[in-house]
Amino acid sequence: PVIIGVDFGRTPAAVFKQRDPRGRVLTLAELTAENMGIETFVGSSGRVFPRAFKAAPMARAWLRDGKYEAAEKEIQVLRRLKVVSFMVDTLEAEIQVKKRDVPEAVRILRSARQHYPGEFAVSLALIQTLVDAGRFQEALPLIVEEQQSRTTEARLYLLQAKAYAGLGKEFDQHRALADAYNLQGLTHGAIEQLALAQKA
Repeated sequence: PVIIGVDFGRTPAAVFKQRDPRGRVLTLAELTAENMGIETFVGSSGRVFPRAFKAAPMARAWLRDGKYEAAEKEIQVLRRLKVVSFMVDTLEAEIQVKKRDVPEAVRILRSARQHYPGEFAVSLALIQTLVDAGRFQEALPLIVEEQQSRTTEARLYLLQAKAYAGLGKEFDQHRALADAYNLQGLTHGAIEQLALAQKA
């Protein structure tokens, strides 16, 4: 596969890379421009950017600019081109969250989690979406499930703490924060959280 890194702004740039059989990451092409918007930059480089390559960066840029309908149209392009990637699903879900359609975002992410069972980015996006939406009871079993295979992932414990806080479970909240801080090497903070847990 070709790896594409894109940086937008008034001085947009793109780099195309690929891993060779020896494991080296080779640069295939680079594009830069000055004082140019996203549509002009991506549109002007049509020979290098196939339509499928353009759609995802365009969707991300439209999302950043708050133009959610334009972002959705780019996702539709990817779907029509039959681009299969968990990154497309998580991006589509992110757009739905910004549109305040959390149920649709959760549906997309649950479906993606079935299609990509080992992809942590999908599970994390689903958990984050549920926690941010206040759907703590749904998020907690998923967090515990992921913790079984990702024992050193501090973000899971931070989300767990937020979910417990939302449910008013102070003891569990402080225990989860203690675990998160411990994993981050913040021993003093972990000890403080354990002390708070004892008082809860």
